[in-house]
Amino acid sequence: MKTPTKPITAPKHLARESKRYWNKIVTDYEMSESDLVILESICSALDREAQARIGLAAAGKLTVVDRWGCEKPHPLVNIERAARSSVLAGIKALDFDDDDPKPDGRHSRTVF
Repeated sequence: MKTPTKPITAPKHLARESKRYWNKIVTDYEMSESDLVILESICSALDREAQARIGLAAAGKLTVVDRWGCEKPHPLVNIERAARSSVLAGIKALDFDDDDPKPDGRHSRTVF
């Protein structure tokens, strides 16, 4: 993997917490271009999850009543769940290996 010549900055569209996560990962791990695409997807999903959580808190309940008067899950519940699944799938795809830090303190990743 190439050693970056300049710091890898977080994409501008990410929220502050996701940018903080991005910076932590690119500081601690060697990342290829494809890894950065996955990381951006993870961070975007973290943002969607947070937005859904805020929306659910504003709604004050996890259910809505449909046009027939039946209670069903709030649509944001599914968005939050899907975003969380995306985050976990992305982390799994990056396959972090914390057991062998390099002399500069960065970690490599196991790639199969």
